[in-house]
Amino acid sequence: MLAPVSASLFALTALHVPPALGADVVRAPAPTVTVQADAMLDEVLRQLVSLGDQSVTYERSTSEALQATSCGLLADVSVPEDRLQPLVEGLLALQGFALTAVRVEAPRVLVVHRAGDARIDPPVFQVESWDQLEDSAALRVSITQSFPHLEEHTLAAMLRPLSRKGILEITAEEDRAVFVGSGVQVADLIAVLRSLNPDHPGDEFPSPSDFFTEASGPLVIEGSPSLLDVLVDYSRITDVNPSLTAKARESLAETRIASAGDVVARDQVHEFVSELLHVHGFSTAILCFSEPRLLGVFSRERSRMLRRLPVRLESPEELSRFASLEIIMPLALQTLDARQLPTTLRPLLADAGPSTSLFSSGRDRLVLGGRAADLRECWSFIAEADGEAR
Repeated sequence: MLAPVSASLFALTALHVPPALGADVVRAPAPTVTVQADAMLDEVLRQLVSLGDQSVTYERSTSEALQATSCGLLADVSVPEDRLQPLVEGLLALQGFALTAVRVEAPRVLVVHRAGDARIDPPVFQVESWDQLEDSAALRVSITQSFPHLEEHTLAAMLRPLSRKGILEITAEEDRAVFVGSGVQVADLIAVLRSLNPDHPGDEFPSPSDFFTEASGPLVIEGSPSLLDVLVDYSRITDVNPSLTAKARESLAETRIASAGDVVARDQVHEFVSELLHVHGFSTAILCFSEPRLLGVFSRERSRMLRRLPVRLESPEELSRFASLEIIMPLALQTLDARQLPTTLRPLLADAGPSTSLFSSGRDRLVLGGRAADLRECWSFIAEADGEAR
């Protein structure tokens, strides 16, 4: 039985006062919405629906789960009304929920369900352009994309291990593939596959440094704070909004950091915190790249459920700047045969971590995916072997 969420629709309008002749026009700021740090997902969804244009519905069991699941934020987050949807989608995705549109015409109707629920029908929301999906962390979409630069057998073989029922489903035929999954997952993978074409070398990839901008001040660690305390302080001096799964919050609160009054410089704050999270077994994912900057923090076994940011870097050492971040990256080889490496490197990949993946896209192209710190050794080994083989 589906339980609809009813909403009172309202509009926020600024009081209009005609300006005096020759006077400057002062525009009212855009209306904002604040999501409370202690809000449950059910409350956050109601805030979204109250803005109008769409409705959500879900089963009774899902309703109970939404009422019992915290949004995971460490602090209140205020956003313009038109940025509430990306924030809500990121919070839902982190906590293991997805959205599927059953009606795309206004008013849109979305079903909220557990990610990977095999009973949910394929999405009716079909998109024409993959680069319009960067804010859709929870909304499931369907898109067909051609890759004429990839051979038919190569495309099918490389995409097969990436397909997961109910999470990211991929069907390849000839030089075309149909992707069904969350918007950001689909968009990121398509961006990487396009970058394997010499005509599209990955210039459109976002840069992690654009997300992790310099902190407003140093990070001071005194006494023996928990890692959760460190994250709270981190959120206060950066424009990053961390959100945690319940399991991660509990583990972070139990993890103590021994300190002798350490002071981390402004330009080292992001790297320091990311390395701390990595060392203690946590992963992070950028769930909303632009405002609000939402960073999910979770245990490593959840990594394949969430976003992997496509990146292009110059050397393995650059991965140290965001050690805990889930990424996916193409590599160009000079001499080694990329087709042999997935088998050759299987033991190294197993040691790197359960979420680490590697596939080839022809003789001289590789794609690595996983937590940045886990990819350092793999990339270093590949780069050294490729250089020695020249």
